[in-house]
Amino acid sequence: DVSTLHSFLMKKTGETEIEDANFFTDILPNKFIDGIDEYMPDNEKYDVLVIDEGQDLMNTVSVLCLEGMVKGGLSKGRWTIYYDKNQNIFGKYEELQDIYDKLEDYGASCYELSVNCRNTKQIANANILMTNIPNQGKPTVSGPQVEYDSYTGKEDECRKINVIVRKVKDSGAIGSDFIILSRYTLENPLNGLGLTGLGKDLGALKTSGPLWKAKKNDVRFATISGFKGLESKIVIMIDVDHFSDENARLLNYVAASRACAMLYILYDRNAEQERQNMIMSGFAQVGT
Repeated sequence: DVSTLHSFLMKKTGETEIEDANFFTDILPNKFIDGIDEYMPDNEKYDVLVIDEGQDLMNTVSVLCLEGMVKGGLSKGRWTIYYDKNQNIFGKYEELQDIYDKLEDYGASCYELSVNCRNTKQIANANILMTNIPNQGKPTVSGPQVEYDSYTGKEDECRKINVIVRKVKDSGAIGSDFIILSRYTLENPLNGLGLTGLGKDLGALKTSGPLWKAKKNDVRFATISGFKGLESKIVIMIDVDHFSDENARLLNYVAASRACAMLYILYDRNAEQERQNMIMSGFAQVGT
């Protein structure tokens, strides 16, 4: 069986009401936990549990759900968790670390990624310089240099977004080859693209449905949090208005690490000093 955790819990509990803001974080998992003997009797528990994007599920209620899904529980059962602690943009680092420490107490073995199979050396190094977060594995493939540009105001940024999209399309890239990523939704006034900012000659914005099924002339857009766990040949990062605070570092790390071959970064000129400070402190890590 393959499923997101929340889809699995909804199927088991029969819950469909999702209007409540706490539905996924509180109501749904706690209903499953409270009725776990009914929803997950021993004969339906799994022999093996494989968890991807584990950093998103390392919170108390989610772990209790996982505990009840596998034979023997997490302490004696068979399971594997794949995770990147630097992509923990939804939870608290302290809670995540406490849970991983507990899992290691169960006798679990922990292995670090040795090879970065997604990013080129140029993208990986740019990510380190921008975020000061070390590489998760060593990249082995080279590619074009990362391109940076700064903007002064949202009108200037919108114009530059269109220039980059036109450049990317002129290079032969089609809709499924590239994506625009922002920390802000299109409805947010801090988003430089906005609902109507893309030139009509460049195609239509695709923001919903399976993004990997984009049509040739589509221009894909997603929030950084919404695209986490996915990848694209080309990533255009927009609305980068901070570099040094913890939330900005994690979001920038996630966005940049989605790019496989080419990365464009559009950042607020007012954040130039922040960027330079991060670059200076990141040089030592790139050197290693």
